[in-house]
Amino acid sequence: MSHLPAKIFQISRSDAWNLTISPDAARNMRDLAAQIGAGMPKYLIAPEVSLLLSYIDDLSIRMYFETLWNTGARLNEALALKPADFMLTPTRQYPQPVVILKTLKQRIKEAERRPGRPTTRHPPLHPDPRYRKPPEPAVRLVPVLDAGYALRMREYLATWKKRIKHQPVWDITSRQTPLNWINTAVARAGRDGVTFSVPVTPHTFRHSYAMHLTMSGVPPRVLQSLLGHRYARSTEIYTRVFSLDVLTGSGLSFTCDPQLAKQLLGYPDVL
Repeated sequence: MSHLPAKIFQISRSDAWNLTISPDAARNMRDLAAQIGAGMPKYLIAPEVSLLLSYIDDLSIRMYFETLWNTGARLNEALALKPADFMLTPTRQYPQPVVILKTLKQRIKEAERRPGRPTTRHPPLHPDPRYRKPPEPAVRLVPVLDAGYALRMREYLATWKKRIKHQPVWDITSRQTPLNWINTAVARAGRDGVTFSVPVTPHTFRHSYAMHLTMSGVPPRVLQSLLGHRYARSTEIYTRVFSLDVLTGSGLSFTCDPQLAKQLLGYPDVL
């Protein structure tokens, strides 16, 4: 049984905003959380992401950032993706399009299986189970919720990456390269007077994905699984921000007229 809400609006379209809180209110509360600090995530809301992506002309680069936005992948997890990791055509085994993300540990294991590769020594487990880290999932399946992204990615892979099924989609080795890509897009947007109140890096898309799902009603435990967090506390930063968003404009009253209070509690009128 799926724990995702019945309707999660598509996240690659700026006109898909059906939350009870307005985009302006969501942005204002995001900016307040950023000012407060205290470990609050720096993220963009959906219309901001769509606008930023429109300033990326290179199709390959755009699809990289669309993948970050639609999967919440870490920078290196996305760079390690191969065409075979995209299950975008529904099948009996995968009726929901998914992207298969692998942790660094899993990628090391796969590399060690190749002939001639040295074996990596892993740190020993703590003798007391109470102090052992919970196991990090080696692989996680992230459902693709945006049909438009699934179609664009499927067409991109079929057109440009058809013969490299088991080679990285984005064949780069430097973590600086994606940062340069997004800096260029932000600079282009700035020349048109489009600015963002938070610093934008590749990791911003992961935070944006998490907050987008949180505001769409995805339960924290499900979000923890989608993000590949070992600890629930790593996911709680998003619910802390959402607690600001969800009550904005609710008009909840904490005041009650004393006479009305007496009536509600069944006390007789005092003359």
